[in-house]
Amino acid sequence: MRVIEQSRLWFREGASDKVYEIDLVEVAANQYVVNFRFGRRGSALKDGTKTALPLSLDKARVVFKKLVDEKLAGGFQAGTPPAASAPVVSTPAPSAPPISASGGGGAPPGGGGPYRGGGGGPTDPRRRKKDEVIAILRAGPGVGTEIGRAVWHAGDMDLTEAEPYLVALFDKSVPKYLSKNGAARWWHTVISALVRCGTRASLPRLERILAEPAYEPHAKDITRIAIARIDPARGLELARSRLPATILAPFDAGSAHELAIATEKLIGENPAGARSAVNALFLFPRSSPLHASRTSRTTRRRSCAWCSAWRR
Repeated sequence: MRVIEQSRLWFREGASDKVYEIDLVEVAANQYVVNFRFGRRGSALKDGTKTALPLSLDKARVVFKKLVDEKLAGGFQAGTPPAASAPVVSTPAPSAPPISASGGGGAPPGGGGPYRGGGGGPTDPRRRKKDEVIAILRAGPGVGTEIGRAVWHAGDMDLTEAEPYLVALFDKSVPKYLSKNGAARWWHTVISALVRCGTRASLPRLERILAEPAYEPHAKDITRIAIARIDPARGLELARSRLPATILAPFDAGSAHELAIATEKLIGENPAGARSAVNALFLFPRSSPLHASRTSRTTRRRSCAWCSAWRR
């Protein structure tokens, strides 16, 4: 295994300080994959791959460049980030808390995290960013590129408040700044955001995507992941429907080990035909004993790993 090309990206805004690492890796003669890692700087990074199966070098470079470009468009920057400056903390003059009718001290409303309601007043930069994203999504696609970044931020920040506006995008036209061939990428981006911030309210629209022929196979793959994250029981149903008859037995028996072996065998014998089975591994909820099948070293190395989309 040999790393052919790497890209190290970073994003810093307000309290957010993240890194995104992308590798173009040679796994065998004329076989290349594109892997990535991401997370908060200094923490354990989550990993995944953009290649379901090894590609030729030319095709892998296209995947690599596309991923780098997408992250740069979303606000990431290349190179080494500048040293973080120590925040300047001012000490406001103490003020008395509001007095309730019962005579006790009042408490601020909300109390949630920085994005999930409450937390931060109108001058809080995190709150302002959330409000900005929601405003752009509410306005819908226009002539600029802001909508694409807003969709990306909605998923990145787990903005459940953005869900109705993301769902509404399916009934609107593709942004004008995208080329005529950019529709597939656009829908993939919107669905990926719903993986992170969708709730049961999104399920009817997500189910319709699976039934509509206009959506590309990869968009339907990520749609199944979104459905499985929101409704684990439905995720298991979708997983079973994607498995060929040859490996249904270990699935029905609940044997993660046997399912991993059967899937790896299928990959070796028929890589193209194994695609749906490999994707099914990522529909198992963490509570399922079958979840361990997707952590097999061979399966992880040789199959598609949309781990980032699945993780909350």
